[in-house]
Amino acid sequence: MFEQIDLEAINPLKKVDLYYTALISPNLFGEIALQTIYGRNGTRGQKRTYTFDSDQECILKLNEVLRKRLNAHGRLGTNYSVVDHTFDSEFKRDILAPPSLKETKDSPFKEAILNLKSKND
Repeated sequence: MFEQIDLEAINPLKKVDLYYTALISPNLFGEIALQTIYGRNGTRGQKRTYTFDSDQECILKLNEVLRKRLNAHGRLGTNYSVVDHTFDSEFKRDILAPPSLKETKDSPFKEAILNLKSKND
């Protein structure tokens, strides 16, 4: 299972030019890893890795992280927007396919992916 979602927040008036990347992939120990990479555009940024025993725990943490980023207007003067996303067929089948996506009603991850899909269609 592999998934990557790239976010960007740009507000020239407040000198905000940030990026945020979330990666989900298995690690060498058989756990699911959520790695976040974030910082100002043009810099190497910082990394943080969370590990989980199940896909559902990882998706809950991803939703929590994305909710904060997609509602960042109060902190940054602008929200992050989805720039790109990539996922493999296993992620699409197990996570994006019904019923798991439909069960998560207030999911910024679901909304971000569906909005990006509608823009690309």
